[in-house]
Amino acid sequence: MPAKSKDLHRIWILAIAINLLFLACIINIRDPDSITNPSKQSTPGDTVSPSPPPQVEVIFNVEIPPETPSGQKIYLDILDELTGLALNPYRYGMVMIDSTHYSVHIAVRPNSMIKYRYLKEGNPPDIEHTTSGSPVRYRLYSVSGPGKVNDIISAWQSLPFKGIGGRIQGIVTDTANQPIPNILVAVGGKQTRTSATGNFLIEELPKGIHNLVAYSTEGQYETFQQGVLISPESTTPVTFQLRPQKLVQVTFIADLPPETETKKNGVVLRLVGDQYGLGNTFADLGGGINSTALQSKEMRIRQDGRFELTIKLAAGSLFRYKYSLGDGFWNSEQTDEGRFLIREITIPETNFTIEDNIQYWSPIGWGPITFNLTVPANTPKTDTVFIQFNPYGWTEPLPMIRIDDYRWQFTLFSPLHLLGSTYYRFCRNGQCESAGEIGTNGTPIERKFIPSAFPQTFEDEVTAWQWPVQVTGEKVTFDASTTIAKRPSDFWAGIEFQSNYHPSWLYYSQEALSEIRNLGSNWVVLTPCWTSTSQNLPVIEPLPGRDPLWPDMVYIGQTAQELGLNIALFPQINFITSQEGWWGDNTGNLGWWRSWFDRYKIFVQNFATLANTIKAGGLILGDPKVSPTLPTTVLTHDAQPLPYQFSENEWIAIITEIRSRQPDLKLLWVIEYPLITNYSPQFLENFDGFYILWNAPLNVPGDASTEALTTQIGTMLDENIFHMKEQTGKPMILAIKYPSIEGAVSGCIDPLNACLSFDLLDQPSSLTNIQLDFKEQAEIYQATFNAINQRPWINGVVSRGFYPPLALSDGSASIRGKPAGEITHYWFQKLFENTQ
Repeated sequence: MPAKSKDLHRIWILAIAINLLFLACIINIRDPDSITNPSKQSTPGDTVSPSPPPQVEVIFNVEIPPETPSGQKIYLDILDELTGLALNPYRYGMVMIDSTHYSVHIAVRPNSMIKYRYLKEGNPPDIEHTTSGSPVRYRLYSVSGPGKVNDIISAWQSLPFKGIGGRIQGIVTDTANQPIPNILVAVGGKQTRTSATGNFLIEELPKGIHNLVAYSTEGQYETFQQGVLISPESTTPVTFQLRPQKLVQVTFIADLPPETETKKNGVVLRLVGDQYGLGNTFADLGGGINSTALQSKEMRIRQDGRFELTIKLAAGSLFRYKYSLGDGFWNSEQTDEGRFLIREITIPETNFTIEDNIQYWSPIGWGPITFNLTVPANTPKTDTVFIQFNPYGWTEPLPMIRIDDYRWQFTLFSPLHLLGSTYYRFCRNGQCESAGEIGTNGTPIERKFIPSAFPQTFEDEVTAWQWPVQVTGEKVTFDASTTIAKRPSDFWAGIEFQSNYHPSWLYYSQEALSEIRNLGSNWVVLTPCWTSTSQNLPVIEPLPGRDPLWPDMVYIGQTAQELGLNIALFPQINFITSQEGWWGDNTGNLGWWRSWFDRYKIFVQNFATLANTIKAGGLILGDPKVSPTLPTTVLTHDAQPLPYQFSENEWIAIITEIRSRQPDLKLLWVIEYPLITNYSPQFLENFDGFYILWNAPLNVPGDASTEALTTQIGTMLDENIFHMKEQTGKPMILAIKYPSIEGAVSGCIDPLNACLSFDLLDQPSSLTNIQLDFKEQAEIYQATFNAINQRPWINGVVSRGFYPPLALSDGSASIRGKPAGEITHYWFQKLFENTQ
């Protein structure tokens, strides 16, 4: 089982165990009415209290694998993505029709989107799996009225798939025949997202008729649903259009329950909804959580003491939501019996207001727990302190409330009745794996509480943060006698984001981009990723929670543009296994290569379209992770090398397609120093410039002077890059990545033994056996700028590895908050003085 699947399976098992222990009275067959709370609505000039829409009956029929032991009990779980897919299921026992077919009738609201999956009895229950061995996140069914669903289970966790699958491939457009990105397509227990060109592909589906659903997670388009026939070793083509939804303005007004009534001025009330951008990330995050506090919407306090928020929602849709002082799980609304409360409202055709009274944050008989925290004086005033809980695994961190510069507070109300002994910890800006508190021995600190019937207060103190911005060593000095050559306005003075991503980054992106602009940068290089989710049949797609989705990148791009930054996109691939193993195991025939290039073309077209959408000035291709696809590449693991002409033709076809769609977009090709002669002139002529990845080993003594470093860097540039400049006459952008560790001049970590990549230091990093050296990083930067200053033929310099959530004095290559950042700021300012 792939590592990612094992992690997801562990989360499911742990969460199910919690449910079995604490929710036995809740997860049996239940009427959803028992946990929903109809809201009071008001329209201009009128106030009404409407009854909820009548429920309709939906029949779920399922065919189980024939290898399933006879007489097994099968369950249908209706899932709650606001609370957590594994944390609040509504479970229904199914009726056996025959040895492989089961059925159940349930009542649901019309106009709703049902998220569900199947389970087999066991301890713990056996979750249905896909043909590729991953747990089913959920299936989708769009309820328009009474209906029937026919599903086929591919496999159980205990019974892998036996058979030959087929695939479905399609394009989703709007009514003007324009492609729609980021549509969630679900079929046969699998999910994917459409690219910017509207394309989607789902591999390895079992034969039979499956329900296909195309769902706009932002609520902008109506849902599409139909049955599709899958045949073994065949492709089912599907093309369909989605109609735009009518959006109406909805105002939510909420009043607090008595236990928080006296603390209104210190309360941050959030609305968590079932759409993207309202808390729901549609991703599997820490501890089985799917919604986050940072992505939900904060409500403003009114003069009458109530809270208010206005958003736009699709008319006619059933909107599910809850109020929370945390996220969808922690401190979210409860019933008096301790059930997670989900509110439902059908959105009318005109603007309207909803007035809600929040009754309970916790069930009767449980005392809240208040955490008062004092932080050290070196905590940046711009940072937010978070608390993170571990009831069965670390869940997503929650922001605390600032009391003053050094004191923070958080009150935990729910779900205390589900918890036993629970660990907790503190961190900065929600990055608990890289910016948590540490003890005197440098190891992370974990604290513990046990819920009680009585209120509790914990007085905690953080004495030290991990990687605090408190750099030791010599003060940065600048040689004022150095004459810095002024550069034209098209010279790149840029910062590149590191490519590791978490949805929490989005919240801090504006602050990060502002800091980049304040460094004197005129370019920012964004590094969005897709993930290779299938090996034997190559699939490359955005994986929510791990890769930024289309709306994330549009927001970040628009923010950068508003700050006056030029934007370049450097799209990259994540792998579900090691990069070497992935290529070595899957490159044995030309048919596989053709499939891979078909997928990669969609990947590139997606980001070329994104570049056009956010008005990016450049698209950088040639991610080193896909180097086995390039001409003259030699593969490992006895894999067959890719024919040279085939590779060149495929890459030229990719470039030609981009040129035809976005003729004004500048294309840059990545060159990993010193591998700069492996491509033919015909191939290189297709690009507008070159992006040189520079972390070259500098063969100088450890205490070498800046002058010696400058000389060597200059010699290397002249001997290895200048001839390429002469040959092509095209711009050369030097993209440097040296971390703040001892021995960075060697070009890798642990050069005498493993010689590991600097990328392993990108946060969150598990490498601990490193020696920090901010001076060495700063001297390399100073020497690099000196060398560039003497070579007017270099057209730009970019610092790679910038960490967006916050500044850390760690060993990574990020210059944020480090002496190398001061040097970069000095040079970037000087490069453009008096330049128009």
